[in-house]
Amino acid sequence: MRTLFVLFVLFILSCHALQADKQHVKAKHQITKLIKKDQKGQNQKANVANVATVAKVEKVEKVAVVKGKTVNTLYHHLSKGVASPAGGQYTGAAAELPVDDADHVYQPQMDTVKDILSSVTQFDKNDATIYDDDRCGAAVVFAAAINAGKVEQLIDFVVSHASKPDLTTPDATDAAELNRIRTAFTDRSATFGDVGLLQEIIYKYWAVHHEGQLDGMVGGQLHNLLVGAGLTPPDTSAMFEARTFSTDNIQPGQSWPYIIHAAGDGDGATYVHWILIGREGTAAAPGTLFIYDPYPMDSSPPLFESPNDGYNTYQTWIWNSALDGSGWAPADQAGADSDIQAEGF
Repeated sequence: MRTLFVLFVLFILSCHALQADKQHVKAKHQITKLIKKDQKGQNQKANVANVATVAKVEKVEKVAVVKGKTVNTLYHHLSKGVASPAGGQYTGAAAELPVDDADHVYQPQMDTVKDILSSVTQFDKNDATIYDDDRCGAAVVFAAAINAGKVEQLIDFVVSHASKPDLTTPDATDAAELNRIRTAFTDRSATFGDVGLLQEIIYKYWAVHHEGQLDGMVGGQLHNLLVGAGLTPPDTSAMFEARTFSTDNIQPGQSWPYIIHAAGDGDGATYVHWILIGREGTAAAPGTLFIYDPYPMDSSPPLFESPNDGYNTYQTWIWNSALDGSGWAPADQAGADSDIQAEGF
């Protein structure tokens, strides 16, 4: 009997021990689970960080490919270090821009077209825009529109038109962005960052497409954008004959793109670049002639006004130093159509 009692006690104790062991194991599993969960969370955080890093690297690589290219199937874009027609060099240094993206376009004591174009280039400080190096065409389109007081009309045209039949109009996201920018120009709250985004979207939908890459804008496209916005070209033929830009041929508020072909610094390349030649002011208050070059330079702001030295130097260079192929964007629809067809549109 005593033996049975002892065995019973031992059995009870073993059950308690087993239960305790099970609880211990369960607790251990729970702890392990929590540790793994925490590790998973840390790993997820690490993965998110890694994805962000990879995305950033991929973006930088894309920027390097797009912004850093100097050779295209169509032509060489301007690049940093090339001598500018006004003296000095093209720098392309966004960090040296006179304004920040958050700065307002319309500011007290900085409210004229001259003030605005003296601060706007084809570069901005927004990392999300990647075509700064190539946006000269889009930049001069914006400059021509603001000189004529037709930025809203330009945006309306871009929202509703594509550059060729097989390209679409801006998608819903870009269209919404364009309409936001339009409202900002209407209520005069637009920033220089808005200008950069507008240039970027115009370039995105209107640049030539070669083998899946955006490859610059041709004169026919610039003609269609500007005419679509309600602008009319000056008498460009008369200025070719006179070899000068004249107030007899360019009316106040009128401007038109001009393409320059400049030799590179001994590398055998020809650099192709859009600038804008025009006249500020209105019929009631006529302004001066100007040359607008949107690529940042180390020697001067982008706007050259007649008759200062920079303007005269630039004008002389255009007529005497530019290589064959320099000239105005087409002034009529037939010329624009021919120009576009020549690029395979």
